[in-house]
Amino acid sequence: MLETAHAQSSCTPPSFSGDESSWRAAYINWCKSNGGNPGNFYSSSGDYTGWGCHPIEGQWKCGGAASATSPNSTTSTNPLVTIVQTYQTAIETARARDAAMRDAATASNNHFAASASQNAEVTEDAAQADDLAHYNAEKATESQADQDAFAREHDSAAAFLNQNAALSSTGSNNASPAQQKAWKQLHCLAYVSRIAFVDLALNDITDYHDLAPEASKAFDGAAMDVSCPAAPLPDLSGKNNVDMGKVSAKLKSDLDQATQIAQHMEKYKPQQTTLPPVPPDVASDPQLAAAWKVQQAINAINDAPNPGKTPAEFSQIVNDRDQLRQSLTDSNNAASGNFGSIQVNLTSAPSSGSDPQ
Repeated sequence: MLETAHAQSSCTPPSFSGDESSWRAAYINWCKSNGGNPGNFYSSSGDYTGWGCHPIEGQWKCGGAASATSPNSTTSTNPLVTIVQTYQTAIETARARDAAMRDAATASNNHFAASASQNAEVTEDAAQADDLAHYNAEKATESQADQDAFAREHDSAAAFLNQNAALSSTGSNNASPAQQKAWKQLHCLAYVSRIAFVDLALNDITDYHDLAPEASKAFDGAAMDVSCPAAPLPDLSGKNNVDMGKVSAKLKSDLDQATQIAQHMEKYKPQQTTLPPVPPDVASDPQLAAAWKVQQAINAINDAPNPGKTPAEFSQIVNDRDQLRQSLTDSNNAASGNFGSIQVNLTSAPSSGSDPQ
């Protein structure tokens, strides 16, 4: 009786207690002691589905010997696969909830947020009910719906930029020289950073590394190898009554974090993607076209599969993509003069090399 009970308990793999290193070592010992080899699992299409124990024919102690011609010899149900898939599904579900909350919070400042919030609620329901593969398919469908809705609903620059580009026609005349200089420096930083963030969202890491130093030069007030278009000083009243130096510091912080994200991405060698053609009615207005590209870049982030192969890598990629989405939004709001939508409170903000006085 004691031997039977011991044999049954030895066929139960160790449970995950939160320490991945200790758990993995215990699992490898358990697998080998029962006549198996630890390794990766793949679907019939070659996609990675998890890591677990492969029984060795004639040596496996749990469940009897596996026949070389039996389906069980290659598709044996493994508890670790279920653990990893459940963990991934939970991460994606939490990510969907966060996306829904972000979309709802920006509804008052962006006309397209209403449909995005509704899509996020649908996404959350789908992620709770379906597995990770189904969830990704739903996201792709919603992304296409967002693009179609954008083209239909925002057929003029005035409709889309009603709140995001509240520029004053008399602001330049009433601004002090210091304000004029600060805005010129901030606008150039936001303009170049926005292009760099879009490149990074499309996995064009080379172009990002080319543009990021130029954005840093704009922050420092140094000579640049690229040019920035002129832009009228925005209305600095109401919610826009924000210290432009703090906004610049926030964008520089976003830029520094994006450089770290690029380093994380390089080891996965992600496939580069491109933006779809800009609709003609959108392309006619530079600010509207820039906002459209930012939205397409965010869609590309949402649609990209997570290449992480461990729980730690998976979580890091989720966090990186959340930060990149926020950086895209910050740079677009700053370039449009919509400072009131940017969270500028930093625990440690970098200091600019040029004092706009």
